[in-house]
Amino acid sequence: MSAAPYDVSPLTMIHEVFPGDTNDYGTMFGGNVIALMDKAAGICASKFAHENFVTASVDRLKFLAPIKQGYVVEATARVVYTSKHTAGLEVIVTSKDRKTWVAQHCSRAFFFMVAVGENGKIKEIPQLVPITGEEREKFEEVRAIHRRIRK
Repeated sequence: MSAAPYDVSPLTMIHEVFPGDTNDYGTMFGGNVIALMDKAAGICASKFAHENFVTASVDRLKFLAPIKQGYVVEATARVVYTSKHTAGLEVIVTSKDRKTWVAQHCSRAFFFMVAVGENGKIKEIPQLVPITGEEREKFEEVRAIHRRIRK
């Protein structure tokens, strides 16, 4: 496929942490954080390629800080790598106390999403062309991860 990506801009999903989202310590369940990250990655990949995507794998998931009840959480996904059928996305989660609105970095991971057609078969996707030095570095970092996990 030689078509250019439709949209390479990042996508941010926002969620307010309610009591049902938290554990006995009043912090957001890790699984809920992962689910929010997964949704952001899937929608961002779809926006990038105008295809449906499923999650193939997650790598380098790190929880860096707890997210408290009542905080606002932002999961920002960006396509940083592509292969023939796979979009590699970096997803970063921050939280904000609604009294200060100061962002705290809470989690980070790489999600690998595979494009699937209505028949359930994998599909080719447009290819990302990194432009800046930073984009090329990130592309190569995520390409190495993708190659490692495909073995």
